[in-house]
Amino acid sequence: MIHRPTKELHINARGSPPVHSPMTGLFCLAAVFFLLLYGLGDRSLAGSEDRWAEIARNMLLRKDWFHPVINGEIYFDKPLLSYWFIVLVAACTQTLNEFAVRLPGAIAGLLTLICSYQIAAAWFDRRIAWLSVCLIITSYGFLFWTHTASAEMSNLALISAAVAWFVPRRGSTDFTAYLVFYLLCAVGCQLKGLTAFVIPILVIAPFVLRDGRWKTHINLAHLAAAVLAAGLFLLPYLGASMSALPAGIEVQHNHLSGLDLLIRENIVRFFAPFDHVDPFYSYLYEVPRIVFPWSLFLIAGLVYYLPRYATLDQSRRWLLEAITLVFLFFTLSGSRRWYYILPIMPFCMILIAAYLAEACAHRWRHPAALATLSLLGAAALLLIAVPGAMHFYLPGASLPIEFWNASAATLIGGGAIAWLGRRYPVMLARATRLDATPALGFLPVLLLLAALNMTVVFGLVLPGADRYGQRKPFALALAKQLKSDESLVFYKRPNTTLVFYLNPGDPIPVINNKSEMSKYGAKPVLIADAIDQKELIRAFPELANAIPMLETQGVSKRLSSDKENLIAYRLF
Repeated sequence: MIHRPTKELHINARGSPPVHSPMTGLFCLAAVFFLLLYGLGDRSLAGSEDRWAEIARNMLLRKDWFHPVINGEIYFDKPLLSYWFIVLVAACTQTLNEFAVRLPGAIAGLLTLICSYQIAAAWFDRRIAWLSVCLIITSYGFLFWTHTASAEMSNLALISAAVAWFVPRRGSTDFTAYLVFYLLCAVGCQLKGLTAFVIPILVIAPFVLRDGRWKTHINLAHLAAAVLAAGLFLLPYLGASMSALPAGIEVQHNHLSGLDLLIRENIVRFFAPFDHVDPFYSYLYEVPRIVFPWSLFLIAGLVYYLPRYATLDQSRRWLLEAITLVFLFFTLSGSRRWYYILPIMPFCMILIAAYLAEACAHRWRHPAALATLSLLGAAALLLIAVPGAMHFYLPGASLPIEFWNASAATLIGGGAIAWLGRRYPVMLARATRLDATPALGFLPVLLLLAALNMTVVFGLVLPGADRYGQRKPFALALAKQLKSDESLVFYKRPNTTLVFYLNPGDPIPVINNKSEMSKYGAKPVLIADAIDQKELIRAFPELANAIPMLETQGVSKRLSSDKENLIAYRLF
């Protein structure tokens, strides 16, 4: 027997989209602005963002688009396209700053939303498609990577685009359909690696392999499209191998080419991991982290659909199979990190949306909704208490204005959502286009509260916390104090974040002992991590009683770490 939703749940099925209104348009614009763009450039670079920023800076500085360079050394661990996107944004905005570095991720997030909608609409209906988009744009994993300079969100966008192209053309066997699909995969592979080819294939495999459909795709048009796309994928590597290294640039420390690193970072890492070895069960808790705060609905949806697998229709079976294959692929990989499995997120959200729209009587649904509401309410209370908590944590320290704004925005916004949800539930449902099904009446409040919390966290709290950061202020202060006849030298290890903010014309050399100083100018300024200060004093005894030219000043010992603190000495 085929599982079908009840008639009541198909008030707005395929072909009968929810009614649009000016309020809906305003809601969409506000969601995109506040969740994707607000506060995007207000934080200094963090984590691995400095790699993307510094490589883009060097491309603009040297006009060399085929050799990714970090402080004078080739860095081909990732393909070229994600850097080119940053360069393109910088060329359009005429500046390379945190906003320009992160904007490609935000744009990729918007493309992911569009493609996810198309996938869900083609397999299910536009009501489920819209709900899945609302869930995606309010999820932690999605917003974290749209606010981070990396290749993760762009990779997800191209994977989603390839699947979105295939689904409505799943019966097509013409050359153009094949070519566009493989070109989208090739572009994705030039963003992060071969997962942009593997994941779309895994996602569409359950449909193609069922009932012998794969036989119709064995044809010359398919082969020609795949070969052409593979050739275009290899062009950037060909360009890198045929063009000479810029003057003064060293080959990568491991002496591997771009293609060598593609194989190492994708195939070797999968079967014989050399780093990033999380436990084999890590994705059991990382996937709920990615879809947070909708994790409980994902669990409830799996509990609802998995026992009914044999009676489900084709679309729901495909969705469960696609999620399972993607999960198994990343779990079987020897190298694991929570962001590796990010491509599973749109399909999990479609599953949650289908569950919320269909499983009205499921016994897990109401408890999951109450628990999610409680979780979001508790998070809102914590955000309201941010200034008080920081006063307790950092007594006497001045608080950034963003913390006060975060508290006020959460208090006012949360109160407004609660009032509207109680007084005008129909208007709220229409504004969010969730008025089609009475059973979804609780969702507008949950979605708006999640959107409020995420906006406050990414747009206010994190930028406020960044005011306690040390590296950017250190770099800017050092740039002001540095004289024209002075040269910079790193001790022990380079700092890519400092290199980006200092914006030198030439690489900043790295030394390990005093004897190496002679070749780096008569007036060197030595930069070191505070954790290496004792070794630095042993190598340069004259610095034992010297006053540093500059050092980071932590707001509190609780926020200070020798791994993050920096110090600079004039060695003359």
